[in-house]
Amino acid sequence: MALYVAVSATATIVSVLALTSMAVVRLERKQAQAVQDRFLARSNARSAVELALKAIGNDPSWRTAYGNNVETSRFSAGPDGTGTLSWKLIDSDGSIANADAAVRIKGIGRVGTTVQASSVQIRAGAVGPTRHRSQETPLNLKDADVRDNKWWAQYFKPSLPASANGWNITSVQIYCRRESSGRQFSARLYRSLPFPAYEVDSATLISDGLPSFFAWYTIPFAGATWFNVGDAVLLSFESASNDIPLKIKFRDGGVSDADSYLVQGDPSWKSYDASKALLYRINGYYTTSSGVTAVPATWLWDAP
Repeated sequence: MALYVAVSATATIVSVLALTSMAVVRLERKQAQAVQDRFLARSNARSAVELALKAIGNDPSWRTAYGNNVETSRFSAGPDGTGTLSWKLIDSDGSIANADAAVRIKGIGRVGTTVQASSVQIRAGAVGPTRHRSQETPLNLKDADVRDNKWWAQYFKPSLPASANGWNITSVQIYCRRESSGRQFSARLYRSLPFPAYEVDSATLISDGLPSFFAWYTIPFAGATWFNVGDAVLLSFESASNDIPLKIKFRDGGVSDADSYLVQGDPSWKSYDASKALLYRINGYYTTSSGVTAVPATWLWDAP
């Protein structure tokens, strides 16, 4: 009897161990399959982004052809592939049609119930640097002080080719000279109404770097803000110093350019005149819908 009990107990233990081993094998197989599915889905997601780049790069009307955050139809990864691919465009302000710089492609890969996503920021082909707008006519010129109670600004819209859908400013040039040494002043870029709506870029400068005689002086800007076609910008020159950091040249009449105003402030912006203008040059890039490329260092694994 004791021998029978011992044999039965041993058989039971062996059976339990076998069942446990089978359960562990099944669990490990499921885990291995899940890991494999995840890697395959990630590969599909990355491939979806690359296919999207090719698709919109060959479609000059892609900004109107696709809706914001609207996923494409899913398609197979290939005759021998596993899972599906799809993608969508996501714009920071909800509109693909405008030309801001914050559009992302999100590629989505699926294998079974596993979903992975990869995304990258894109930018349409940039052309430049080019001269967006200028006023250089040496007629009816006058000097103007820039100081704490005399601010000056130029309102303008750029002159862009018909293919452009966005633009930025990387530098401006102003015809000026130094009046007092060691004085601080600012050059600012505002979205304009034509009075300033809000600042988008600025450069704080010391008058020591200015020429001692009237000449063109270049002021660099970051160029991080991209404007839509038709946007107006106001370039201002401001100072908090009672001493005069610089003098600038402006045309005191005879200006007939469209979308051009000389704006004055004390320092609050109070008046503008379409027949007057600073002597200025606006430089930067413009974008078109062709030549779409991925922005370096913006690839990431994203939420599906």
